[in-house]
Amino acid sequence: YFDELVKLHCISNFSIVSINPEITKTYIQENNFFETSKMQLLHDPIYDDKSHYKLTKHRCRKLLNLNKDKKIVLYIGGFDYSKGPDIFCGAIELLQEEKNIQFILAGNMTASSFDFDKNKYSGLSVLFDDRYLEEELIAQYLISSDLVVLPYRKYYENSTSGVLVQSCLAKVPVLVPDISPFKQTVEKEEIGLTFECESEKSLSNEILNYLSSGKLFSGFERYLLKIEDWDLRIKQFLS
Repeated sequence: YFDELVKLHCISNFSIVSINPEITKTYIQENNFFETSKMQLLHDPIYDDKSHYKLTKHRCRKLLNLNKDKKIVLYIGGFDYSKGPDIFCGAIELLQEEKNIQFILAGNMTASSFDFDKNKYSGLSVLFDDRYLEEELIAQYLISSDLVVLPYRKYYENSTSGVLVQSCLAKVPVLVPDISPFKQTVEKEEIGLTFECESEKSLSNEILNYLSSGKLFSGFERYLLKIEDWDLRIKQFLS
């Protein structure tokens, strides 16, 4: 449908955003998608007010009433089937003996694209924040965290992620599935690590391995320098 839409004469150009435009370009060329003469490939922009990301981890945990001594592993955003929040919950079940980890799932669960029922996981040591999250609150959760998990299913291959960009703003590593473009991006940019896509066991192992290793990632600022904020992008579109 979109391939036909961009052929209309009234559309002079269009843009596709990605966390890794180089990989997206290769994918598009290999599959002969779209009219490339009209297309721009851009980094997924920074939508957020950067001032929200200037708070310290200690301050954010205090604002959210979170334990200052526990390791926090976070899922944040939409509760769509393709994004795999239930896969994350399955991994949490495998880690219930780890009492020094606080697991959090935050976002509007009533807007779920499938039957995600948080009550099903009532026996787990997990905090659910089931509401629409304002931008400032999202930043506080991200800064409070030690690891952000993106447990995407294979459906999400060749997609993009605003949460990955937000995690870089918060300087918190991401744990992503080994699918394109997520695997290549976190490895090349040094902003996180990977697990076997759709495997709860692999996800739980990688969470534990990372929290035990104390590994540091140095690529957040370097990756952000490649990205323009949304206000600048809009000005470019309108010029």
